[in-house]
Amino acid sequence: MTQLKEVLIKVQKDKILLKALGDRYHTATEEEKEQLLDVVRDQIDHDVEKLLNDHINHHNKTKPARKKYIGAKIVSASLNIISTIGIGYSVNQELWVPVIICGAVLLVSQVILFIFE
Repeated sequence: MTQLKEVLIKVQKDKILLKALGDRYHTATEEEKEQLLDVVRDQIDHDVEKLLNDHINHHNKTKPARKKYIGAKIVSASLNIISTIGIGYSVNQELWVPVIICGAVLLVSQVILFIFE
């Protein structure tokens, strides 16, 4: 990670120097370049940190474990809805065995999320 950060900092420095110095980039002395970089060093560090954080966040959002968790959430929500409707209907009809079965399914659907976290 440190090597990647150093490479990104170097790229950002070169971009800024090219933009600021233009045609004089190749003829400017190292002192001139360093003076210019001293002014924008904090901005460069901030930009590089932002790039790295954005990359890490994007990776975390798209990794397979996250997708599996979202799928488990959808299944759990669906089971919750179906079980709740089943319990309501069964209680209304005074059918106690389906109430127990739907209650067990409801409990399992709640536990699914803890398993996939």
